[in-house]
Amino acid sequence: MTATTNLNLFLMRLLIQSTAILTNFTDSAIEAQELKKYCISFDKK
Repeated sequence: MTATTNLNLFLMRLLIQSTAILTNFTDSAIEAQELKKYCISFDKK
């Protein structure tokens, strides 16, 4: 393993992790919106 290969692997892993974190964050935000809509419609009844 050369230093360049290690660096590339590290960067790839970092990219994958940050993408996963962003995806989770977005999913949570969407879920929160849906929950809010549901609560509002529930209150109106």
